Amino acid sequence: MENKFSFGFQPYDDLPFSELYKYLGDSVMIDICTIFVCIFGLVANGIILRLLGFCTKRNPFTTYILNLTVSDFGFLLFLLHINIFVRIRNVLMPSYDLYTDILLNLLLLTHSSCQFLLTFISIDRCVAVFFPDWYCCHRSPNLPTALCAFIWVLLFLLCGIQLILFFTGADEYFDLTVYQYFVIACICLPLMTIATLTLFIKVSFKLQRHQRGKLLIVILLILLFSLLFSFLTNALSIAIYFNVVFDHLLDYMFLCGSLKSSINLLFFLLVGRWKVHRFQENAKVILQRVFKEEEPQHTIQTEL
Repeated sequence: MENKFSFGFQPYDDLPFSELYKYLGDSVMIDICTIFVCIFGLVANGIILRLLGFCTKRNPFTTYILNLTVSDFGFLLFLLHINIFVRIRNVLMPSYDLYTDILLNLLLLTHSSCQFLLTFISIDRCVAVFFPDWYCCHRSPNLPTALCAFIWVLLFLLCGIQLILFFTGADEYFDLTVYQYFVIACICLPLMTIATLTLFIKVSFKLQRHQRGKLLIVILLILLFSLLFSFLTNALSIAIYFNVVFDHLLDYMFLCGSLKSSINLLFFLLVGRWKVHRFQENAKVILQRVFKEEEPQHTIQTEL
């Protein structure tokens, strides 16, 4: 049983040998690129996890970043597993079973959690910039933890229900993954787009140069690049759902997803070292410098 969001794991028996050879060759090249990106992203997100989890003093906002890093790490881990083991097995012995469905549902879970967290992060930064006094005085320090816990519980519950539907055969009639993509495409992406563009305009044209903290710049870069790859990933997912004929849709979707989840550390390092002449600093010092600006961000005064 294969639902529409099984990401197109299909046998290749109906293709002529010449077309099959070319198709698999192109697919393997894209998969190799995705695998290298996933490995890099796992190392990068692992560094952020270690530093934020054990080596850096946390504040309410870093809770969002920590959970986002966990989501990205999980997404890349499941995607790497799919690209290596499931792909090889699919070529040698085409099949679609419960194990594959578990992996794909976990992949969707981590992808969805990334989108929800990025939406909350974009809204949080907008509130911090536009209403700094209210943000400083009235924001609950436990709100990020509560929101992150709610996201994980909800998504794990949906994932478990979807697996039960698959196991009982009811997924042919009722597919929860459709609603997850609907929420991401129609709620999360529009909210994140509005918040990110508003924040970009504010940072570019309203805030004075000395008020543009490094943390704000890092978050804005993460949001802009995440928006780009999220639109591409969701557009390709919708194309797969509606059976649009285009070679390597699945491969390109996985590549876009891996890029989106692998670039955060680069932004932290690049922005954290900007205008700093000590080139021997390690990632811990750079992250501490970036997140140290979280407190001053509360006192940003807007230009009228």
